[in-house]
Amino acid sequence: MHERIFFNTEIEFEHGGLLGAGTNDGALKIEQATLDFQLEDWLIFRGGAILVPVGRLNVLHDSDFRDTTARPLFTRVIVPSTWMEPGAGFYGTLYPDDHWEIFYEAYVLQGLIDGLTDGNGLRGARPSLGKDNNNGKALTTRVGMSPFIGLELGLGGYYSAFDAAGDKHLGMLVADLNWSHGPFEVLGEAGLVLHSPTTYRSGEEDIALDGSMWGYYLEGHYHFFPDFLKGSWLESDLSQPVFTLVGRVSQIDTNTRRFNQHDRTELVLGLNYRPIPSTVFKIEYQWLLNNEAVSRGDWQRESHNNQLIASVAVGF
Repeated sequence: MHERIFFNTEIEFEHGGLLGAGTNDGALKIEQATLDFQLEDWLIFRGGAILVPVGRLNVLHDSDFRDTTARPLFTRVIVPSTWMEPGAGFYGTLYPDDHWEIFYEAYVLQGLIDGLTDGNGLRGARPSLGKDNNNGKALTTRVGMSPFIGLELGLGGYYSAFDAAGDKHLGMLVADLNWSHGPFEVLGEAGLVLHSPTTYRSGEEDIALDGSMWGYYLEGHYHFFPDFLKGSWLESDLSQPVFTLVGRVSQIDTNTRRFNQHDRTELVLGLNYRPIPSTVFKIEYQWLLNNEAVSRGDWQRESHNNQLIASVAVGF
């Protein structure tokens, strides 16, 4: 549009999209749509449907960026990616010296709705892009810093009323890490959610939700290309093909006042192949452990949650 004005949008066709009346679980939706107006080198206005900047994965969530098919358990429940809200604010990058970079984002957003649950965390509380359910607004920010190439640390926050009356509030802090050195890479996020006591409906019963929520994930990558495959069809005429071995652990607790089947641990081991940076073939095995069942030694029940996942992702 202009060197100082930039429009970005992401439209998702999920599970084939939803056409006509639709009979499946597909969807056609906007995941982000923003207009950026650069005021200074370090100050850029942004308005529209904004990805909430708590952690890195909610913003950098595209399948061709990630090295696993399934997103971490933490970023599906505590930070319910993909999580966007209507709003406006500012972002930019500062360079204090030749080595340091400091990134910031700060927005006023629409805010959550009354959909917190034990088990799904904040996932059902994400708002629509339409009418707000109360007169309150959410505040969110993330500050990231990179003291040298290969390391980025970030801290994000979010605060919102979530009930129709605007009397119940939720606050969140999320720290994130991205470190790389040679073929090794480590990334992760950890977060804590504090909220006003509330209830949610489960069948015919009102369930109390009166504890905090927390979770994390830590993921390690090892990038390599075996010598014995050099010159094969997996390498020839391709731009920097690479294999990546992936390991991940993630845990969540969506109500610290209760120890039940919703307290979960996820373990993932996977391998992927990128013939070019924007195309990736992935395979992984996922163990999803119910912490309560594990504490009782009920391993037969746990084996039913395990799954083998494979996918192909392309960015264009």
